[in-house]
Amino acid sequence: MWYHRYWLVGCVWFGVWCSVTISGERREEVQEALRQLTADVYPEKSAEGQALRQGWPRRLAEQLQQANRRSSEEWQRLQSREEWEAFRLQKLQRLRQGLNIPEAPPKPRRTVVTGTIAGEGYRIEKLVYESRPGLWVSANLYLPQQRRGRPAGLILVHSHHTPKWHGELQDMGIVWAKAGAAVLVPDLLGHGERRIHPFVDEKSFPGPFRPGRQDYYFRYNLALQLYLLGETLMGWMVHDLRCGVSVLLDHAGVDEKRIGILGSVAGGGDVAAVTAAVDERIKAAVIFNFGGPEPEDPYPLPEDAEASFPYAGSGSWESTRNLIRSAGDGFLPWVIVGSIAPRGLCYAHEFSWDRQRDPVWKRLQRIWNWYGAEKQLRSAQGKGRLTGKPPESTHCTHIGAVHRQAGVYQALEAWFGLKPPEAENTQRYSAAELTCWTPQARQTLQPQPWEEWLPRYAALQEPRQPSDKPLPNAEVLWQRWCQQHKQPVSAVPTSQVVRQQPWPGGVAHWVLLRNLDGMPIPVLFLSPPQADWQGHVVLVVCSQGKASFLKEKAAGVARLLQRGIAVCLVDVRDTGETATSRTPGRTSASTSHAATALMLGMAVEEFRLFDLLAVYHWLRRAVGADLRLNRKVERLALWGENLAPCQPADMLVAVPWDAPQLPPFADPSGPRLALMLSGVCSDVEAVYAPGDLATYRSVLESPFVYLPLAAIRPGLLRRESEGTDRDTPALALLSRARALRLEALVNSRNQAHSQKELDSLLSPLAKQRPASKPDFPARFVVQSDRSSAEVIADWLVRCLTP
Repeated sequence: MWYHRYWLVGCVWFGVWCSVTISGERREEVQEALRQLTADVYPEKSAEGQALRQGWPRRLAEQLQQANRRSSEEWQRLQSREEWEAFRLQKLQRLRQGLNIPEAPPKPRRTVVTGTIAGEGYRIEKLVYESRPGLWVSANLYLPQQRRGRPAGLILVHSHHTPKWHGELQDMGIVWAKAGAAVLVPDLLGHGERRIHPFVDEKSFPGPFRPGRQDYYFRYNLALQLYLLGETLMGWMVHDLRCGVSVLLDHAGVDEKRIGILGSVAGGGDVAAVTAAVDERIKAAVIFNFGGPEPEDPYPLPEDAEASFPYAGSGSWESTRNLIRSAGDGFLPWVIVGSIAPRGLCYAHEFSWDRQRDPVWKRLQRIWNWYGAEKQLRSAQGKGRLTGKPPESTHCTHIGAVHRQAGVYQALEAWFGLKPPEAENTQRYSAAELTCWTPQARQTLQPQPWEEWLPRYAALQEPRQPSDKPLPNAEVLWQRWCQQHKQPVSAVPTSQVVRQQPWPGGVAHWVLLRNLDGMPIPVLFLSPPQADWQGHVVLVVCSQGKASFLKEKAAGVARLLQRGIAVCLVDVRDTGETATSRTPGRTSASTSHAATALMLGMAVEEFRLFDLLAVYHWLRRAVGADLRLNRKVERLALWGENLAPCQPADMLVAVPWDAPQLPPFADPSGPRLALMLSGVCSDVEAVYAPGDLATYRSVLESPFVYLPLAAIRPGLLRRESEGTDRDTPALALLSRARALRLEALVNSRNQAHSQKELDSLLSPLAKQRPASKPDFPARFVVQSDRSSAEVIADWLVRCLTP
């Protein structure tokens, strides 16, 4: 009888072998079919495909135009000084809130003179002042050789081109010190002696780059870091300059009624204008290239400039030029400049200025007229255009002699009694001579590098524990969006089934959804054969788009389909078919659009969650009817993917922004969106989220940050009364999914974390929450290695079919 037993066992094993072999062959067939499948709803070069890629920038442009119209309509309703002052007060309050600028003027904790230079008729103090605990501002203070009474005080705000040592700044400091004024020339945060990068000269990096531009380029990194803390680079620069006003008053003893600020071309005027608007200790301002037409604008202006002028501007990577919330809350550049009234204003332009058609100049004239202060409003201009060459075009680095002679000297004489010089300055000093941080000063004051100081500062602002306040549920969030877009709370995205196609794995459905704001959302829904489908769906959102996901993860998708689980791949805005740029670099179109979104008052992450919620509602309410499926969705899992390759171990992290080859960017938007959706939806069975940042605090720990602006949500690391901490550990705690798997997590330099690092950062969460929050995932996996697509598919199958 023993041979009968072995014969039966052999038959069973033969059957299993045949089944596995047939299944393997079938899976290979499905995988190959997936690789051949076109994920795009429309061909890229078709008119429809082009329209998809323009959907996001078109909606942003429309909202900017609406902001311009709103602002102009508000302006046209103002008929008196009293109405203007009420309007101004409201806008300044919103500006302070948006940029986190307190109303009370700050004072430096300490001011220390580290050296002096004696000149003919003037002297220069090299000083540092402590604007925040442990954070120092380096500055040169030009003083008259012989003081008579209380001098006028001036602050010179340098451009993004060069810091405080540049010749034009020295010229102005020496000229006005000889005329009897105290002139403070500080380094803005990230510039000069306050730079956060090591690229000081050509020898600093083994490759071609522009050393003189790195201070400017690294404003991008500073902006990302401060956004996470609920702060802004503009707000911090303004804070430092306001401390500079206190230095003039308390250290230099200037006349409180004669304090002025001068903002240079190319970024200095922006900062000076905001500083003057929020600090009334400043009695007059010279503002270059901000508020109205800029060098890039057409000249002459069109006849209909009053209606067509782009008052709000548009987004770019430089956050001090396109202020967060400015378009949404209405504190547009012209409003900021106008808020200086009735104090002195010199409205200045680097090149030719179309005075007759400039709509902002007309508004400024009317504002100053309401105060009867017409003489306080002045102008200055150069000649030529940005694209021209000297001497026909008056290019300058900060404020050139031709610009000073064309109106600045006359304004300061009228306001403060400072006589114009008979001859321009010719005595200039080297950068080394004007350096404030001497070895002795460093030894005494022990200044910390930015990457060491910022995390310590942030630790004082952050919560000790991640926020445990739950996210609003999906229905509440959807109702908010419905209300915002004036839709009934029962509204769902409209859908259009573009085409359907049977294939070896089932049926492919290409669908175009339209969100409540009109944004197109391309969807590829892959359903198994009707007889196999039990109503289970894996919803996929990938940072690089659904086409890239399908190409890279075809094996996992095939395994899910063979187990009777449908796969829904979606491109949220500015990804995949709707992407505006191929790479998420600093100067990419994607970055400009993310900056515009912040100007309008929302992070891209919020818009993308809106899109993902729209797909979620479609899956829950309409997918069965639209695609003629035999049943509704019963169980849902999320796969949030980031396919960006990690930083190679042998590749430099410390790279200048214009190096021939930059490290690969991390793009955690896919996994973050999956985590966020699982935090608002209680019916998600499982979440797989590889490639996220283990913690956004890593952004603060290095001057090098390789993240797209679209991956940054302002205030993400800041917890206020309502609980806004949404770092990765917090999202993991808040997930309502019953299974959660985090893999291959990285830092902000896109470097992979080791298992030991991940255990330290995230594994304690598995023990932290179940005792008090039984809904925390019972199956919580954190690992440094990335599992194969087949392994993840099997894990999702187990989660969906318990």
